[in-house]
Amino acid sequence: MPSIESCFSEHFLLKTNIFRQLFSRHRYHSLCRALHFVNNATRTPDSHPIFPIEPIINHLNSRFQSAYIPKQEICIDESLTLWKGKLSFKQYIKNKAARLGIKTLELCESATGYMWSFFVYTGKENTPDPRFPSSLNMSTKSVLKLIWPLLDKGYTLFMDNWFNCPLLARFLKKRRTDCVGTLRPNRQNVPSLVSLCKLQAGQFLACHSGDVVIMAYQDKKRVPLISTYHGTEQGLAPFKPHMPPQWKPQLVLDYNKNMGGIDRKDQMLEPYLLERKRCVKWNMKLFKRLLNVTILNSRIHFEKSCNERQLHLSFRLQLVQDIIDKHLDQVPRYHREINPCSRHIRDTSVSRADRDSGLPSRRLTDSVHWPVRFSASHAAGHRTLRRKCIWCLKRNHVSKLTTFVCEYCEVALCLEPCFKLYHTIH
Repeated sequence: MPSIESCFSEHFLLKTNIFRQLFSRHRYHSLCRALHFVNNATRTPDSHPIFPIEPIINHLNSRFQSAYIPKQEICIDESLTLWKGKLSFKQYIKNKAARLGIKTLELCESATGYMWSFFVYTGKENTPDPRFPSSLNMSTKSVLKLIWPLLDKGYTLFMDNWFNCPLLARFLKKRRTDCVGTLRPNRQNVPSLVSLCKLQAGQFLACHSGDVVIMAYQDKKRVPLISTYHGTEQGLAPFKPHMPPQWKPQLVLDYNKNMGGIDRKDQMLEPYLLERKRCVKWNMKLFKRLLNVTILNSRIHFEKSCNERQLHLSFRLQLVQDIIDKHLDQVPRYHREINPCSRHIRDTSVSRADRDSGLPSRRLTDSVHWPVRFSASHAAGHRTLRRKCIWCLKRNHVSKLTTFVCEYCEVALCLEPCFKLYHTIH
């Protein structure tokens, strides 16, 4: 659907009954406005910048980690949620599709894209983590914060050059965790030979110190790499049409194979984005993004538990069906629908007179029609508790205000005689 309003439209090209059967458009918007995760009155000047959504982040991290054990190959990278409004920790990343928005650092399983842990990057922390020495830089602290529960378990971690450094590689190796990834040549303890040596395309130079190997590989440009898992062994690169077989360092092949976990996750989420481009609050947009990731993680967990493949769309449809079946008893017997009279829409299922006047056909159904006073719940988006009678306006061309509405049709009607005429006259 192009917009939320389209889900409740009565246009014959857009009409979808399931939404109106569960709740009305006004009810949906009221629920969205009432959705909060913390009590804003408890916020203090020392509160974390992500205070409005912090309980959700903590809860999801706990659930993601307790529900799933990732395979040996894991990766850490950054992801960006588009946000162009004012925000103190908004980031700009030129090589991302969104470029500007809320930056999250994520640890994912390389093979499936399952997001195991994450946090929102807000810059330098005011309150240091007691687990890490204060001398560590921000990128190293970010890695340790994400992977801390997985240390000493034999994992192989893939990272890009923003995170990697020789000191971090040595620390992870001592904690029985291998480290593989690209490296910035200006990092501390990186030999100058990595950037100064002359190499032809396809050649590489490697030097090691203990368990740490630093390599300079010449592709289209110089690529410095670091690993505590590889040596100088080579492997055959994946086949490419119209290209001769090419041998590359196994370090390069494994990095290309296992570094794309976060990009794989973002690619699978792209067709099903829950977050809309127009969103007033940044925390609501991030919440919808995390809700979408939760659905993807659930699918990955389901496939591993049941040992069967299921299409992404099929899983989402089944999930919606199960939620509706579980909570259907809580839905009122009458289904609320939006008032199509407020829009200039042609309904092909109504009579000619109703079509010309813009009156909906459901007014003549056998459903229970009760007049109720126009309450505050009906007044969402209206300044007063009185509205124009639809019968007077459409049939008599008179603008008359009333305090009554039909509970089923959700249209304003004068109690006498318009309510009876509206539901009986064709």
